[in-house]
Amino acid sequence: YFPFLAKQKPGYPECDILTNVFAILSAKNLSEATASIVMDIADDLLNLPDFEPTETLLSLPVTGCVYTESADESITMGGQLILPHVPAILQYLSKTTISAEKVKKKKNRAQVSKELGILSKISKFMRDKEQSSLLITLLLPFLHRGNIAQDTEVDILVTVQNLLKHCLEPTSFLKPLAKLFSVIKNKLSRQLLCTVFQTLSDFESGLKYITDVVKLNAFDQRHLDDINFDVRFSTFQTITSYIKEMQTVDVNYLVPVMHNCFYNMELGDMSLSDNASMCLMSIIKKLAALNVTEKEYREIIHRSLLEKLRKGLKSQTE
Repeated sequence: YFPFLAKQKPGYPECDILTNVFAILSAKNLSEATASIVMDIADDLLNLPDFEPTETLLSLPVTGCVYTESADESITMGGQLILPHVPAILQYLSKTTISAEKVKKKKNRAQVSKELGILSKISKFMRDKEQSSLLITLLLPFLHRGNIAQDTEVDILVTVQNLLKHCLEPTSFLKPLAKLFSVIKNKLSRQLLCTVFQTLSDFESGLKYITDVVKLNAFDQRHLDDINFDVRFSTFQTITSYIKEMQTVDVNYLVPVMHNCFYNMELGDMSLSDNASMCLMSIIKKLAALNVTEKEYREIIHRSLLEKLRKGLKSQTE
């Protein structure tokens, strides 16, 4: 029945079905029940596969259909139908889904999860640079809270990955993404975080030495559940050597290193914990030897190291 949604009345754009449906999202007195139905429509348009006619079930002949062109050849009919309405959906989601109050309430979790899934899919179609940057800024604090379901983490990270390609300054999100390495614990989410972080060097090749820090999360390619200790130990050595040679404080490098160290210390493996501890000690000694500004001290010691130390002292695990 999707072709009926594409049917246009020539000269009367105000009669377009989906334009009127998604206009409901901007209504002043919009109820949660109505918004939920509209988002269900968006969810179906994005997720339902194209109809495949058979000998007994033929396609409906519908005239006057208009579909939005897309460079993405894999886009479904539902995707083409939703393209013109992406701004209206994003405007609604940025006001509702991305709100701390809505996420905190347990009764909203299923709806928030669905809306984040919709956001991860329509983010592929976004091209507006300012809107992309704003959405990333709004989404990352969700992940910094921790204790989020893996599916939700993945949806948000996929969305961020898509938006980075079109935002104003992708590399400006280096530190907010780096800090997630001590927050995100789910394996699948963490692997995706590594991928997203590595893409930053695609936008600026000079960042590769920083994005290579993700090797501290290496797993054995033959046995994906096994940690690749050789790669992790080698990366620790490379990092320690770089820190020893550092003449000025490289905050952009030290932040991802430290948050990966915090994570490796919590894995329960003595050798990884020792390497991470020694790496953090080398950072502290180097900062003591260099002329550190108050801003650098606050970012590296106060907001990163001491904050994690405070939480670590409260932890039940040794």
